[in-house]
Amino acid sequence: MKHTEVIKPEYIDEYVETHRMLYRTLSIMISDVNFIKACVDLNDVELHHDWISLKYLHGVVFEDLIMRTYKAFFDNKGTDATNLFKFKNSVKGKYLKPEYVDRVKVDIATSRLEADKEYKKTRLEDLSKNIIYLHDKYVGHGILNAKEEFKVNLSDIKELLEYGCELFQRLSFEPKGFYDPLLESDGYDFSREFSYTEKSLSDFIRYTMLSSSYVKSIDCVIDEDCKEFAVGKKLQRMIDDINESKSP
Repeated sequence: MKHTEVIKPEYIDEYVETHRMLYRTLSIMISDVNFIKACVDLNDVELHHDWISLKYLHGVVFEDLIMRTYKAFFDNKGTDATNLFKFKNSVKGKYLKPEYVDRVKVDIATSRLEADKEYKKTRLEDLSKNIIYLHDKYVGHGILNAKEEFKVNLSDIKELLEYGCELFQRLSFEPKGFYDPLLESDGYDFSREFSYTEKSLSDFIRYTMLSSSYVKSIDCVIDEDCKEFAVGKKLQRMIDDINESKSP
């Protein structure tokens, strides 16, 4: 079903604008989660001064993740606040043409975020309290006492994000018309994005660690197909510069 077919004409622009905003927020959250996970995986490595920037960057990304989790799921302040749950209610309540309401409601109701009542009553409620607290007291205003312990488990945010992405896809009606050609016909493939960013950000962290003064040289082989192109030559210059800077 295309969004132009199921959404009332007078609400198409509003639907598209909200869809774009939520898609971008969820997409960046996927990158945030995977970056923090890659940093956490370094916990068994002694923190060397060469990698101190990763520690600072970890903190910045964590704050961004808290802010975006709040915005995507729990922001109810003001009449213009939009979160995934409000978007869901708007789709069901005013965006859909009457002939599609029942079908879409059934599809929404079977999503894990809607169907898992125990999750909503326990873990989601606890997570919402923690996220709102951190956002309002720390990320939003920067006044959290450094000695105060208030933990948010990354796995809890990732679980909510996965549930939210599934629900969002059920609220997406072939958004190919207002996104790039890489989108699948049934909505964005968030599972593919989870997998891709997990690998690419893990690689980024590992390659950053190779810049350490502990590493005396890097032996890399540039793919034959790109050696003669600008990117291949640039990569080779970077490798040469790094090795030169590490030479005695």
